[in-house]
Amino acid sequence: MPCSEKRARLLLDRKRARIRRYEPFTIRLTDRVLEDSVLQPLRLKIYPGSKVTGAALVRASSPGTDGSGPEAALIASFELENRGELVKRNMTRRKSCRRRRRRSANLRCRKPRFPHKAREEGPASPFPASPGGGRRELRR
Repeated sequence: MPCSEKRARLLLDRKRARIRRYEPFTIRLTDRVLEDSVLQPLRLKIYPGSKVTGAALVRASSPGTDGSGPEAALIASFELENRGELVKRNMTRRKSCRRRRRRSANLRCRKPRFPHKAREEGPASPFPASPGGGRRELRR
């Protein structure tokens, strides 16, 4: 369980504990055995959110409580940022790069592939060419 810096320093000076990890700083008691220890009732509470998932480690003051009442004490709290929005942003950026690459390809100044399909001179007509050579008149 967490303890103050002074208590940790005293335990280390008296050789009752050793350093287990430096980051985050963690000590391990050397003079205790599991059978002699009294374990505290702990409970992990999780809040799943859409952008951030929260977790809290709660200690109940008496073994009969479930860790949700007013006698519960907060030991540690954590927040995990979900990567869903980050992944979506990166995929959109990749998609726009691909689209930009296709649009900037050398398509504008190419030679015509089929020079035998030249257009006829004159204004372009919205109607297909009729056998009579002119536009059809609409009758009422």
